[in-house]
Amino acid sequence: MRLNLICIAIVLITGCQKGPVSVSGVMVPLELLESSHHQGFDYTGLLAKALKNDENAFKELIAFEVQNDTTVANQHAAILLTVLERLGDETFAQQLGALSQDYQKQAWEELDRALSAQGKTLRTFAPATWKVLIHKGEPVSFLGLYKADDLHGTFMQCGQEDARYVTYDETGALQRNYIRILRNPYPGQSIVAEIKGYSLPYFGSLSLPDGFRGFLVITEIVKIEAKNFRNTCIPFDLWALGNEPFWQAQVSEAEGVIEFHELGVERTLNFPYVPMVETDSAGIYASVNPETGDNIELQVLDEPCGDSMSDNKYRFKVIIKVNGKSFRGCGLTYEDLHPPKPEEEPEE
Repeated sequence: MRLNLICIAIVLITGCQKGPVSVSGVMVPLELLESSHHQGFDYTGLLAKALKNDENAFKELIAFEVQNDTTVANQHAAILLTVLERLGDETFAQQLGALSQDYQKQAWEELDRALSAQGKTLRTFAPATWKVLIHKGEPVSFLGLYKADDLHGTFMQCGQEDARYVTYDETGALQRNYIRILRNPYPGQSIVAEIKGYSLPYFGSLSLPDGFRGFLVITEIVKIEAKNFRNTCIPFDLWALGNEPFWQAQVSEAEGVIEFHELGVERTLNFPYVPMVETDSAGIYASVNPETGDNIELQVLDEPCGDSMSDNKYRFKVIIKVNGKSFRGCGLTYEDLHPPKPEEEPEE
């Protein structure tokens, strides 16, 4: 019965002409109309009410199912964006803020789809709506390793190596400072970052990659600095360092990388992580970067080692060859710096 009434209404509006329909000046395309008719969904009626700030119609319109039809999805997204423009950012945000997270998620996906097609972002286009979707209570502090890439950075949280997030930098300063600190970073190079922000299970129309817990919106940069063995909180297998010339190397299964940096050389070399191979005289890490052809071999000798310039003592002697050039120094593990706490004996 309801479907028949909808069809009659469409006939009256269109004069039996099969084509798009104008609702208060908003054109509803034919494909979207047909999809809504098949679902028994009063799209034009709800749109008319939503444009007049009807809360229930606003909610139902957001819940419209596009049913994996890209054309219909794009058309519906464009209409929701028009509703935002007609109602105004503040009113739209107020309406959206009263809805559940599921409705907010769906609205964000559609708005993001429509704005992306125009090369715009929700944050700048509708800041009040953005704030409703992003700012969930007080910002939370996070400490860990930040990596930048072409689109979105990633963040690995201290003490929870499986807690990886895709980041969105609301401050606009993190990428700039990342480049300032590392100068010429390799893809995926990390820095230590203490930030504040919000973790979210979704972010507009973006898909969460496998192995990531969620999205992290960064609202404040507390501190960022180059990584070293004293400030990193992500466990490493080995950190080696030497002088004459000054150099350092890191082996980290948690980060999936072997790094080598020589002072005065702008670029840090990186290699895929490989497990240590034990020999009679030493433990050996050997890896090749398949993209650059750079190669590295680290020999780890279980002998005490002293730094002649600082008198610091380390657990291992380390001999490194990088592209045929030899370096000698000392090394330690993450556990050397952070020994596990002894288990407390149960009370009797």
